[in-house]
Amino acid sequence: MQLDGLKALPVLNSNGDYTILVTAYTKQNKARTIVPGGTSAGTHEKEVTNISNALTRIKTLNKTLKGKELEKIDELIEKEPGNVSTGVSIAVQKLTAKEKGVSYYKHLGGSTLPIPFMNIINGGLHAGNELAFQEFMIAPIGKTFGESIMIATEVYKTLKDELKNKYGKQAVNLGMEGGFSPPMTKNTEALKTITKVLEKLGYSEEVKLAIDAAANSFYKKNYEVDGLKLTKEKLINYYEKLTKDYNLASIEDPFNEEDFMSFNELRERLKHTQIVGDDLTVTNPERVIKAIDNKSCNCLLVKINQAGTVTKAMKAITEARKDNWNLMISHRSGDSCDSFIADLAVGLNATMIKSGAPARGERVAKYNRLLEIENELGNKANFPKKIL
Repeated sequence: MQLDGLKALPVLNSNGDYTILVTAYTKQNKARTIVPGGTSAGTHEKEVTNISNALTRIKTLNKTLKGKELEKIDELIEKEPGNVSTGVSIAVQKLTAKEKGVSYYKHLGGSTLPIPFMNIINGGLHAGNELAFQEFMIAPIGKTFGESIMIATEVYKTLKDELKNKYGKQAVNLGMEGGFSPPMTKNTEALKTITKVLEKLGYSEEVKLAIDAAANSFYKKNYEVDGLKLTKEKLINYYEKLTKDYNLASIEDPFNEEDFMSFNELRERLKHTQIVGDDLTVTNPERVIKAIDNKSCNCLLVKINQAGTVTKAMKAITEARKDNWNLMISHRSGDSCDSFIADLAVGLNATMIKSGAPARGERVAKYNRLLEIENELGNKANFPKKIL
C-alpha cells in the first residue's frame, strides 16, 4: 500500500486556536485527522511549529512521500515538528485501516472498552477559578461501557443542579474540557461536592474519584495549593489525606515533571492508588524507561502528539506494558470531533480513556464512537471491572 499524496488545511480546534486538518490518500481511499493541542503541556513534548510553516512542510512531504509504503511513513517524518508529524502519522494510520476495509480498532485487533475518566470539575489552567488541581474526575464502572456512560451523565447533571443551587448560575459555566468551573478556592471543596452527589445518587461504589493535579502549573520552588506553600514532603502528606478522605483511585502528575523520586515515594505510600505519568513521561519511550527504573508510576497517559507519531507512542506503550502499567488514552484540551483515540483505546485493549466531561461535541464524539464500537462488538466486548 503506497501513499499517493497529502493535503493540509488550517482549521480551528475547540479552544478557537488554529490547527491543521491533514488528509492522506492512496489511489482508492483517503483518511483525515485534525491535530489536537494541549493548554497544559509538558516541556519534553515534541515541539510544534506555527500553522503557516506546518502547511508548507506538508506541501513538501506531499512530494517526498508520494509512492512510499504506508508502514514506512512514520520513520520518514520523525524529525518533522510535532503538529506536522502527528497529523500525517494519524491520517496514514487511518488510511492503512481503510485500505484493509476495517475500522482502526479492528486493524489493531482489540476488543476492550475503556473505563471513562471524566473531568467534571475543571480547575488549574483549564478554568477561570482558583482551584489548583486541573481536573476532578469521575471514573464510573458499570457492567458495560454503555451503563458507565449512563451513570456518568446522571452524576454530571445532578452536579450541575448542586453547583447552581449552592453558588448560583455562574458556577455551571464550562471549562475547556466540558467540566464545570465553579468559584471554588480549595481542592477539598470540589471533592466534597462530587462525593455528596455520588452519595445522593447511591453511586459511591460504582463511581471512583480521580484527579489530575497537573503539578507543573502550581510549582514555584514549592507547591502553591489551597493558599499554602507546600514542600514536596508536605504535598505527599496532603495527597495521602485526600486519598484517605475521598478514596482517590487515581492521581495524575502529582509533582513537577522532573521529580521522578517524589512520584516514587507517593506510589510507595499509596499502594492502592494509581499514579499516572503525563508531563513526567510525555508518551516518550526514554522517559517511560526512566520512570520504570525509578518506580515512579503504574499508569501511562498516552497522547500521540506528545510523541509525534503513532509508532513512537507505541514504543512508549510497549515499554510501559513490560512493567505491567495500565494505559489511559487521552484527548487534549484543544481538541476536535475527530474520534481516533476511541478506536485507539479499544484497539490497544487500554483499560482507561480520558476525554473530558459528557458535554461539548469534541468530548462527546469520543464517547459516542465507543458506544458504537461496543454495539459492533456485541458479546465480544470486554469491559474492565477495576482500575488497579
